[in-house]
Amino acid sequence: MSWYIERKERLIDLIWYHSERLIASGKDVILELGLIQREPRIEFCRKIKSNGYAFIVHVLDAPTEIRRERVQRRNIEKGATFSMVVPDPIFNLANLLWEAPDEVECNEFEIRFIE
Repeated sequence: MSWYIERKERLIDLIWYHSERLIASGKDVILELGLIQREPRIEFCRKIKSNGYAFIVHVLDAPTEIRRERVQRRNIEKGATFSMVVPDPIFNLANLLWEAPDEVECNEFEIRFIE
């Protein structure tokens, strides 16, 4: 797992670099980074805030079984945006690692929950 964490951190830094360039050119940026754990998510949000950017975190929430069905369907259909199969053990791990924004996080940042 350490290789994954290192890779993910490098990619988030690269995405942030390009995002800042887009913002500087007057464009809005929409990111889906998979920041499923609270501390890394808060750290990233604080980075955005400390740079003076306005932002909103949208949390799309759906029951576990609906999300599992969607992932399994994507694995089979392999549509235009498909990049890799997500096996059930990986889905289960990510599901267990998910930490919803708490009251403190919701007070610090603008967070919208979408059902």
